[in-house]
Amino acid sequence: DVNKRDAEKKTALMLASLHNHEDVVRYLISRGADVNALDHRLNTSLMLVAEVGNDIIANLLVRNRANINAKNIYGDSALHAACNENHLEIVKLLIEYGAD
Repeated sequence: DVNKRDAEKKTALMLASLHNHEDVVRYLISRGADVNALDHRLNTSLMLVAEVGNDIIANLLVRNRANINAKNIYGDSALHAACNENHLEIVKLLIEYGAD
């Protein structure tokens, strides 16, 4: 099951995004991975990658219909994460796609 979760409810796509594994992200998306799955803190793959700063993976997720305005339990979105970590290319990408 491509959307199976670990103890923190993270999917394989979330973990691949978090650890900058671009080829794995591409493969999982091609196999139907849910780009909008939520972990135990309501983080999405896009939020996690916005925090670590991989703009290539962020772009892949956005192009595959990731919810750019989703908010976690703290009320933070991917845009908040990218701004907090000074990831300008991801900030630009999210704003270009209409992030609030």
